[in-house]
Amino acid sequence: MSPSNSLKKYNINKEQIILLFPILMLMGKFVRFTLMKTLLVDTSIGWELLPRILNDNLTFAIGGIEENVYGNAKDNTIIFYKLLNVFLQTESFYVFEIAVTVIYNILILFVFRRFERKVPLFQAVFLMVFVIVLNLFDFTLAKEPIQMLFFLVIFCILISERIPDTIKFILCMSVLLLCALTFRIYFMFIMYFSIVIYGLLKWGKVGEIRSKRRMTLIIIISLSLSILLLVYVLRYVSAEDYAYLMRIRTKENRLGSTSQINVLFRQSATNPVFYVLDILILIVRMLFPVELARLGWKYIPYIVFQFMITYFYFKSLISIKDTKNQKLLLSLCIFTGFLVGSATFEPDFGSWVRHEATLFPVIMFFSNMIPSFSIKEKKQVGGSRCLKE
Repeated sequence: MSPSNSLKKYNINKEQIILLFPILMLMGKFVRFTLMKTLLVDTSIGWELLPRILNDNLTFAIGGIEENVYGNAKDNTIIFYKLLNVFLQTESFYVFEIAVTVIYNILILFVFRRFERKVPLFQAVFLMVFVIVLNLFDFTLAKEPIQMLFFLVIFCILISERIPDTIKFILCMSVLLLCALTFRIYFMFIMYFSIVIYGLLKWGKVGEIRSKRRMTLIIIISLSLSILLLVYVLRYVSAEDYAYLMRIRTKENRLGSTSQINVLFRQSATNPVFYVLDILILIVRMLFPVELARLGWKYIPYIVFQFMITYFYFKSLISIKDTKNQKLLLSLCIFTGFLVGSATFEPDFGSWVRHEATLFPVIMFFSNMIPSFSIKEKKQVGGSRCLKE
């Protein structure tokens, strides 16, 4: 029996979770500034950004490349915080942290407004853990808050009842493209893999296959071929970027991270087939990070949190049949694209959980927090089904 089924009869009102919200926020910050202060606060990238926010004169950049992966992430991040500082007028790291925390928790409450009125207990626990994780890792002077803005825009697109499904798809991919051009260049890969999985489920009707084993196999083979195609195209278009892409997973641990994601096959640096195989294995390791248990008890909450996301992801993916549910379909495609893209570039599990958490607005769709269809959409879907019958 699944966790959600065993707790099916227990529901929590949305308003009750909102009342708990300040406590959850403070819990995340308490852990951040006590138990994990050395790891998260003292070594925060915010200390590096702060002098540049106060002193640098920068121009907003589009399409630039920084370290082949992160694009204009750092410079445009500084510009974002310089604009915020017009209102804050501060030179303190901690004032920035408080401001970001307040602003983004208000934005999360905006997402809450779209939830079902009654939330099953398992989903409610997941939601509360998610709020703690966001306040622990992401709501600080860093790049993650800016990355989350793009997914909040996608959230607004998905919940809109006025935007046709095809336009929703185009707009969501455009947001990912904009993120790639202005923030993190590897979002090009995320957009590419999102389109691949969308094509399989929407146009290829893979979700309608009765055998889930066959469906899973088709998705794995298709993703493998799409990764291989990307590698070979990059090989002939840009030899430098191709070499970097093939080497990135076999570099030594320069960050000193205890949760470094290392490859299994050294041949991945030179052999595209081994590279694809390693990426597929890395995806499984990122979704089921049991290997972190050997690093101590403090990684157990992270493992549990990741397992909860993985549970909702697979539950929705293998049960998707009605591709008219554009909210669910696109949320699954974007998360899958993000997952494959992250398997290509994320250096460690810590970075993965921070960046994955920024998908909160998207994850809420396939974790059944938000109604699948509005009243208007239900009428349209119901009418089309009647016509078919």
